[in-house]
Amino acid sequence: MTQPADAPSIDAQLHILATSDVHGALVPGAKSNAQGALSGLSALITRLRSEHTNCLLLDNGDFLQGGAICDYAKDHAMDDHLEHPVISAMNHLRYDAVGLGNHEFDFGLPYLNDCLRAANFPVIGSNIVCPKQAWQSHIILQRTLRLADGTDKAIRIGVMSLLPEQVTAWNACHLAGRATTEDIVDCARATARALRTDGADFVVCLLHSGFGNRHSSPKMENAAFPVAEQADIDAMICGHTHRTFPDASLVRTDPMHASGRVFGVPTVMPGFDAAFLGQITLDLSFQDRTPKIIGAQSELLSASPTQHDNALIQLLAPSLGNSQRRLATVIGQTDVPIHSYFSRLPGDVAVAVTAAAQLRYAKRHLAAHLPPDQPILSAASPFKGGGRGGPLNFAHISAGPVTKALMNSLHPFQNQLVALDLTGAQLTEWLEMSASNFHQVLPNQADAPLRNADFPCYSFDTIFGLHYDIDITQPARFDVLGQKVSHSARVKNLRFEGRPISETQRFVLLTNSYRAGGGGNFPGVADIPQMTLPMVDSRSILQEFLKDGVTKAQIPTSPWRFSSPQCLRAIAAIGPGVRDLFSAGESPEIPVTEGPIDDAGFLRCAIEIAPTVRPEALAFAERPAYIDD
Repeated sequence: MTQPADAPSIDAQLHILATSDVHGALVPGAKSNAQGALSGLSALITRLRSEHTNCLLLDNGDFLQGGAICDYAKDHAMDDHLEHPVISAMNHLRYDAVGLGNHEFDFGLPYLNDCLRAANFPVIGSNIVCPKQAWQSHIILQRTLRLADGTDKAIRIGVMSLLPEQVTAWNACHLAGRATTEDIVDCARATARALRTDGADFVVCLLHSGFGNRHSSPKMENAAFPVAEQADIDAMICGHTHRTFPDASLVRTDPMHASGRVFGVPTVMPGFDAAFLGQITLDLSFQDRTPKIIGAQSELLSASPTQHDNALIQLLAPSLGNSQRRLATVIGQTDVPIHSYFSRLPGDVAVAVTAAAQLRYAKRHLAAHLPPDQPILSAASPFKGGGRGGPLNFAHISAGPVTKALMNSLHPFQNQLVALDLTGAQLTEWLEMSASNFHQVLPNQADAPLRNADFPCYSFDTIFGLHYDIDITQPARFDVLGQKVSHSARVKNLRFEGRPISETQRFVLLTNSYRAGGGGNFPGVADIPQMTLPMVDSRSILQEFLKDGVTKAQIPTSPWRFSSPQCLRAIAAIGPGVRDLFSAGESPEIPVTEGPIDDAGFLRCAIEIAPTVRPEALAFAERPAYIDD
């Protein structure tokens, strides 16, 4: 298509380069099973800067947490005023500005502020305010553009950064009474207006949020659609959900286009673990003296797996070496393999160990803080279960010594233990949200996928201390946003100690701070009363359990099973590493037939769901499904 004769010419191009959700994936080996490394993107960024005069490098948050190198930095923050290795890497790459993500607050405000003071770039958080914060609400970057004719023009680029306001609930132990947040969409509109008023020629939105509902609603976690539609912005960097855009698999609604626009706004979402670099190229005209955008392109670029920034690798070598030595420390022992290959299947050993550890800790150390007349239940979810993380994204601890690295694979986040006071009715809704993780599978349906890929693996909770069935011939009650989409019931025969529970029966439920704060969009959970407990992180609880040694008898069987009025067959995508376990006689508590490897690298396993469970299908039939200390 040719331009009209009077169409403005492209006088300059501005290349906005963006990372998001790096999570400590700095150099090869800094994070296990990482899909990329910032050192690889650094080599790509260097090349792009050499090819294009006008480049801007931004990050969209979740950079300080994730991987052993970040854990080491936290534990040794006071050693000789150690600069955080992520900040060192970002200084090395010469970022122009960085936005805050929710995981920046996982270690508390004093630590975050100390880390950010070493940054040679502005850090932005537009919709979160804390006392003595080391970040700005928004900023205008004054830059000089080199035009096609060789002349220079000064421009003013406004940058704002938004994160889910739920961060104050997810990190209530650090932020309660210390931080205030504003609605993400309201703040986007107001901040964009403020930047325009302050003279910004263009406005870039660092949006640590993904694609959710098209229309705005209060307390949206994933608000890319209404932000793009309602805020006066020129480019948008999305993140938080670890998805990618432009991506054909996400082009499902009218506002999203394969060209990389959302409601007409050029947009990128560059995945996670430094696997991709987002690039938005703005075509600019200065025909009327004021810069105007006359075209834009959005794309994701991947780095070469063999080309890395060696200077960055050398810079981080001391921190990486120290963190790897720390990870090699033996902290426990297990007599049986602990793994997450059977996540979202009956018999997930990883969640069973986590739940058992929580309950034992509560009985040993928290009895004075819990009501003596209420049963204690324990909820756990898999953090590594394939999905978006790929076929290597599974925890696998062989029988024998357990190192800190292996333990961290079971629980990679800095969550705290929380005890909730809830009713039988609330338990039912909780379990219905978990059961919504599955596709509806009907009899005689050939090779139906079992798991709904819209749900991340950590959105499937197993609650130990109960018995219940899940009937996936019924429609899901909730969607991934926790919104009710049907009145159906997948959870059947919910029982405690062999008896049906009543809607008013009260329980204590042990879970983590992320879930208790509403993480995963479990309906109503954020409003359930929390009991006052001493602050203890989930990893410490798990480490204590592993330190004493894990035996087969300590691992409870699954409290749930699939049920169906007729025989069903579905396909579960499992990491190929499970083959070694199959060869050793390990299996989930359901019949499984090993299949081929699919194009994504997953092992396609056929799951057989019968009206009754065959006794020989039970992996640990001699052990109870209830946890008993």
